[in-house]
Amino acid sequence: MASAADFIKQLSALPGVSGYLLTHNNGRVLTHNLPDPGRYIPWLQQMINGSMYLTTGLNNEELVGVSLHQDEDHVIHLFPVRQYHLMVLQMAGITNDHLFQQIAALIQDTVEQG
Repeated sequence: MASAADFIKQLSALPGVSGYLLTHNNGRVLTHNLPDPGRYIPWLQQMINGSMYLTTGLNNEELVGVSLHQDEDHVIHLFPVRQYHLMVLQMAGITNDHLFQQIAALIQDTVEQG
């Protein structure tokens, strides 16, 4: 598995990434670049855990991630990564329709196989 620093460096280089929060699934912050990461933690945990429950219940598959459109310019991407939770904020005004897939591939390449 790649180090968190290597993973974040590659994540931050993806076009459209404006913010990130990586936590342990118990809520402990590992790394972030947000002004107030604590305000996102309960919401992040609830959204990922709920999405994992729904995905498993509906099609008996593991959750890859979920994207939420805050408005027409802001997108939030959430991913379970082993025992961690990752939230990525997509930059307003930067169109990258493939950012979700790029992050999922990065997780697969650097974390799961790395």
